[in-house]
Amino acid sequence: MRKQQPDNNLTAILKQSEGDLHDPQPEVKNQNQSKRPASREGRKVIMGHFPEEVHTQLQYLRIETKKTGQELLADALNMLFVKHDKPPIA
Repeated sequence: MRKQQPDNNLTAILKQSEGDLHDPQPEVKNQNQSKRPASREGRKVIMGHFPEEVHTQLQYLRIETKKTGQELLADALNMLFVKHDKPPIA
């Protein structure tokens, strides 16, 4: 004789929670709401993959110059732009 197993299959669970599944007013997200901080609105990520030595040297530069990685990258991009006769906008 087989033991009767408790009714815990997915169908039974769904039947028990039917009232919860049919919420009359589902939450509507505002399309204009963003998860990113306001300071990043209108900005894009620029990145690349480089050898570990590049990362280490960049870390040393951050310490020596007391600048953030973003500030150093902006400096480098502005130098690149000027080299190619573009305005330094970074």
